[in-house]
This record gives sequence, C-alpha cells and structure tokens, in this order.
Amino acid sequence: MGLRIERIKIDRDGPLRSDFDLSCRDLNLIYGPNETGKTYLVEALINFLFREKGRHDWDRNRKWDFGGRVVISGLNDDGDRIPFPNEIGEKLEDYWESKRSITPHFSRLVVVRAGETTLNTGEADGVGRDLLKDCLSGEGLLDGIQDKIQLTVQKAVIENRVITGNQTGELRDKAQAETRVRKSKDLLERVEEAYTSGKAFSWREKIEQLRLQFEDFEKAKRYRAGQLQGEIERLREGKQALPSESKLAVLSSDVEKCRTDERQIKTKSGNLKDLASTKKNYRWSENAIEVYEKAKSDLAMYRPNQTILLFAAILVAASIIAAVLSGFEWWWVICILGVLLVGKEMWNRQQATSSGWESSELEGVKTEFRTRFGSDLTEIAELKAKRQELNDDLVRGQSLKDNLDERTEVTRTEKQRISGILTGWKNNEVKFEDWDDVIRSLTDQAKGLSKEIESRKSALASLHVMEEDHLDEDPGVEWDREFSDKLEQMINDTKRELKEEEARLHDLKLEVVIETTQEDVGWEKLIAALRKKYERAVQEYQIITAKILAGHLVTGVIGEFRQDEDRSIVEGLNSEEVTKPLHLLTGRYREIRLSPEKDLVLVSDDDDLYPLSELSTGVREQIFLALRMGFASRAMGGETGFLILDDAFQHSDWSRREKLVSQILSLVQSGWQVFYFTMDDHIRGLFQKIGSEMGDGFAERGLG
Repeated sequence: MGLRIERIKIDRDGPLRSDFDLSCRDLNLIYGPNETGKTYLVEALINFLFREKGRHDWDRNRKWDFGGRVVISGLNDDGDRIPFPNEIGEKLEDYWESKRSITPHFSRLVVVRAGETTLNTGEADGVGRDLLKDCLSGEGLLDGIQDKIQLTVQKAVIENRVITGNQTGELRDKAQAETRVRKSKDLLERVEEAYTSGKAFSWREKIEQLRLQFEDFEKAKRYRAGQLQGEIERLREGKQALPSESKLAVLSSDVEKCRTDERQIKTKSGNLKDLASTKKNYRWSENAIEVYEKAKSDLAMYRPNQTILLFAAILVAASIIAAVLSGFEWWWVICILGVLLVGKEMWNRQQATSSGWESSELEGVKTEFRTRFGSDLTEIAELKAKRQELNDDLVRGQSLKDNLDERTEVTRTEKQRISGILTGWKNNEVKFEDWDDVIRSLTDQAKGLSKEIESRKSALASLHVMEEDHLDEDPGVEWDREFSDKLEQMINDTKRELKEEEARLHDLKLEVVIETTQEDVGWEKLIAALRKKYERAVQEYQIITAKILAGHLVTGVIGEFRQDEDRSIVEGLNSEEVTKPLHLLTGRYREIRLSPEKDLVLVSDDDDLYPLSELSTGVREQIFLALRMGFASRAMGGETGFLILDDAFQHSDWSRREKLVSQILSLVQSGWQVFYFTMDDHIRGLFQKIGSEMGDGFAERGLG
C-alpha cells in the first residue's frame, strides 16, 4: 500500500476566507482565483507534513499560524491513519528516519511549485550531482566530512610515526604545542630537582616533624578518629541490610537481558508466519515433479523412432530401384512393407502431436509455478531446485521455532527467578514493570551508604591514626606553654633558614611565576600549577596530533568510499522505481545513465543516447516529473505516494498542457495520488475533462 493523503482540513486564516475540508481521491483539483487562499493551502500542507521546508519557505513577512490537520495512510503495515501535525510533533521525515533512508530533499521531490519543474535550478541539467548523491548513493555525507578536514592535513605525509607537511593550520598548531611541551617539561624538571631534593625540602620535613609533636593536636586527632570509626560501623550495619551493589548490578543486567529476549522472541515469532505458506508450496512442488516426469515419459512413448524411419526410407528406395532394374515382382512386396513401416512411425508422430500432454499437464504445472514463484519454468531441474530451496526454508523455519520455544521457556523461568529475588528483597511482590525502579532505588540507597562510608573512611585515613590509638573521650584543651614555646621557637628558626634558602631560589621561582602566570604564592601551589600546565600542554599536543592522524585516516577512507559512489548512482538510476515512471511519462526513454563527464544521458527504446541538458523543455519537464517520482518512491521503500502540484503547468503552452495533464492521468492510474492547485481556467477545464471519466476517483474543490 502506497503513501496517501486521506483528508485535508485547514482552518480559515489569512487569504483563506472559509474552512477547507477535502476527502481526498486519486486525482484532486483545487481551483481558486488569485488571493483566495490557494498558496496558503499549499504552504499549510508543507508546514504540516515536512520538517525540511527547503525552497518552499513562505514569505518571511507573513505571520501565519496554520490550523487544521492532514490525515495520512500507508505509513505502516497496520493501515493506521496518522494525523499531521500530531501530539509528538513528528513530520514525515521523522517517522521514516528509523525505517528508511529518507532523502533530505523529500519535500522538494513531491511538491512542485509554478516555474520550478526542475529538481535543482542551479545545475545545467536541472538535477545535479549533489542531488543524485543524496537521493541514490548515500555518499553525500562524505563531502561534509571532508570539508571539515583542513587541506594541509589531507596532504600531510606520515612515515615512521613522523607527520610532515606544510607548517600551516593544524600542522603549525602541532609544532607549537610540541614546543610548549618541551619548555614546560624542562622547567618542571629543574624546579623539582631544586625544590624537592635541596635544603628547602629538608627544612620543610623538619617543620612537619616539629608540628607533629604538639600533644594537644595529636590527642584531638585521635579523638576525631574514634568518632569517625563509630560512624563507619553504623553505616556498614545499614548497608549490610541491603543487597550488595554487585548483586544489584548483575540483577539489573539480567532484567535488561530478559527484556531484550522478550523483544527478540516477539520479533522472531513474526518471522514464523510464512512457514505455513512454505509448507503448501513444498507439497505442491513434490506433486508437480511427479506430474512433470509422468507427462514427459508419456510424451516419449509416442515419438517416432528416427532410426526406423531412416531404415524404412532406405529400404523403400532400394526396393523401387531393384524392382525397376530386375523386373522381379517380389521387390514390390518389400517396397510395400517399407511404406507400411514409414506409415506406422508417422502415425506415432501424429499421436504425439495430438495427445495434448505438453499443452495441458505440463502447461498447468508451468502456469502454477509462475503464479507461485513469479518466474518461468523451462525444465524439471528448476522445479527440483525450487523444491530443495523450499525444503531448506522449512528446515530453517522449524529450527527457528524449536529455538524460539526453548528461548521462551528460558525467559519465563528467568522472569520467575528475578521476581522471586526482588520479592525477597522488598518483602512484597514486585510487578514486572516496576523491576527497574526497584533495582534503581536499592542501588541508589546502597551507593548513598557506600559514598557516606567512603567519605568517612577517607577522612579517617587522612588522620593517619591506628584503630588501637583511637580515643573515646574528649581530651579537652591541654596546653604546655613552655613546651609549646620551645616548639614554636624551633619552628620559627627553621622557617628563617628556609626563607634564606628560598631567597636563593627566587630567580627560579620568578621564572615559574612567569611561565604559569600565577601570583607569587608558595612553592607547592606554583609546582602544582606548573605541573598542571605541563599536563595541559601534553594533552593539547596529544589532542591536536590525534586530530591530525584521524583527519589523515578519514581522508584515506573517504577516498576509498568515493570509488563506489558512481556505481551506487548508476544502480539507483537504473532501478525499477526510476525507469518505470520514466518510460511511462515519456513513452520512449527506457533508461537514464551517467556519462563519463558525470552528465545525465537518456537511452531511448531504439538505444539512441540523448543528453538531458540538450532535450526540449517539454521532454525535460516529463523527465523531471519522472525522476521526482522515482527518487521519492526509492525514499519510500519502492511504494507510490502523492504529488502536490501548485500550478506546475502554468508557464507551459496550451498544447503542452494537454499532454502534461494526460500524463498526470497515467500517473494516477499507476498508483500515484495527485493534488493540483490552480487559478488557470484552461488547466481547470483539462482536469475536469479527464476527471469526468474517473468517477469517484476524481475530486474538485473551489476556493473564493
């Protein structure tokens, strides 16, 4: 079933003075004088049906909010009628996106505006290679990909893991990034050597050791460690009451697999519907072979023996010669016997001709074979091959059914197991549709507790206090001033020595400050900033290098794909979806080819070649209309569809109009649905003339 518009209902607005409602037929004529809303109707259809408006965008100064809907059938196998616009905001392109390779120019194919009979006005032949690629080869995307790769990358050479080429663009960026990496690495190595292994590092270690001697801070730290340990134990008890995260993850995976198995079972169940038809065809082929072999055997019984005929003929000739020469009468007896023998064989030939075996039994088998399998039967080997093919299909179908039954039982058992596990965890029955929510809830609880535990464990670990050293009671504030002053003096003396050492590192530090663009802060932060800058430089270098390598690789792959582009276009042009309407509309062109110069060439029934760009305007209009239908039909999976013609023949002369309207009737008879919008009285009369002969297949609606 082809794509079809069942009903058009458009609310009045703008130039449309009353609501428009049309129950659509095969050929639909919408007539209205200028400024009565004809263009408004066409724009509303385009707005309702298509995501890509393309050249059909209406005047930007018009602020029309289209109301109404268009009902479409033939979009799915269920025969459902789907309204546009709909609640989910789908257009025709959206609906087909996951089912067919819909061309981005679909709206341009099925909607023809006045003066726009060509498919692409920017090309000499009215079509253009870009449109052919988008509609036939699927390679149009390659141009967009390659355009994003810089030319200097495309021409780069990679040998022995070294990238060479013009030092512009991304190759220049790579060289600059490599320089930044070397500079940052050299400075970082010098800083780490001077800072971590010099005197400043030793004095920092001494200061840290002195600080650890503060007894009050040590006791406070041990007390905090005891508090954290208690919190961890309580959180662990709460987590033990829940299933583990690993069990939840495994069960979640099992649920997803169970749902996937159910979907696959449903899909494969649909594949078994043709098994009964295959069985009938197989039984018929078995019987047909017996009939075929018997008919051939019976026919052989009546065929004259060529050897006997030859022998009898020689015998008659020799007998006549001998009788004439010798005058012996017994030679005439031999002659008569030869004549009788020849007559018997000729009678057998007549019986074979008049028996009717080959015209009845065999012809019946051949006719039924053509009806069942769509091809002619010329010999019994083809029939036996078809029987073997059907037998293979039966074996595969039975294997699929057995596998499907086994898989269904396994899935049912798995669902029972999962349901039992969840029921045990929740202490009540969990519905199938709630499995994911329950698992997600338990997982979130477990992760939340794990996060809390890890947070406290991290805090505990940062204290560096052994479990046996934890304190249960708050030690309060205990302070030994003498000892504290002594420690403070030691720390200050060490800091002074550290400061003198750092003065000697000032120049190096200043270099780091300049390199990192940081303020003059402590060494730890500067080194961290320098290390971060180095890592960022390495990352930038890796990214730009990877991008160059990827671009170079993609360029090579695209080059290989382009070799198949012309083949795909040629195959598309010679597909039945394109050649059938081409011959139907033109009456003489049976094929369209791609010349070595990438131009379109028409092939006539007489095998003459005609470049499309050199044909007359009338013939080109026929061909453009045929190509629209062909490309649109391929986009719709080989089905017929609808055409919306907005005074497409307005600029044609009167004689050409009659021929174009006649061709529209041929399109309708081949399964296409046509909507013609016009304000021209002559075109209206031509359509009314052919519509009067169509009965219920024709509908006319006036505007104004």
